[in-house]
Amino acid sequence: MAKFLSYLFHPLFSPLLAAILIFNLPLYLNYKYKQEYFLYIYVIIFMNLILAPLLISFYLKRIQLVESLQMKKIKERQIPYLITSIFYAFTYYLLSKINFPSTYLVLYGAAAIAVIILFLFSLVRIKLSAHMTALGGICGMLIILSVQLAVDLSNWLIVCILISGLVGTSRLKLAAHNSIEVLFGFALGLGTQLILLS
Repeated sequence: MAKFLSYLFHPLFSPLLAAILIFNLPLYLNYKYKQEYFLYIYVIIFMNLILAPLLISFYLKRIQLVESLQMKKIKERQIPYLITSIFYAFTYYLLSKINFPSTYLVLYGAAAIAVIILFLFSLVRIKLSAHMTALGGICGMLIILSVQLAVDLSNWLIVCILISGLVGTSRLKLAAHNSIEVLFGFALGLGTQLILLS
């Protein structure tokens, strides 16, 4: 069960999961666009933030720069984090050019900052849970949208917090991280979003 949750909520999938969640919330912004527009966004996110980093990870494994796709050693995460940061920045740029709602765009900008911080931490051998950073970011997104758009998203937030707890427990059970790495990972994702409220 722990492995299943870790794969299901892998941080690689979080940008797409976040987009699917946001675009299906009862927010007035979502009614301004046709479904085709959101499908186009899904494709951009999938290609840039899932497929491209995944293919690069396979290549890094093939040339033996990483031992496995789990990248258990902090040193193995440096190049993938750097590449993912670049793809996040590129995706942010693309979304800004296609009339992506600014309320949503800043959320992805904050997510990009979180990935960059993960990369910087990896350079000094500090390993945080990317799983929890991603889930913390999604929780933060829900809080931001709830406050800025004056809509009650508490039920969704509770579900996301529960999922975060399950995934965090799974990461501990698999000995992928210790409790500090899990908590600080979640705090990083949440914090980079909530800073938008200041």
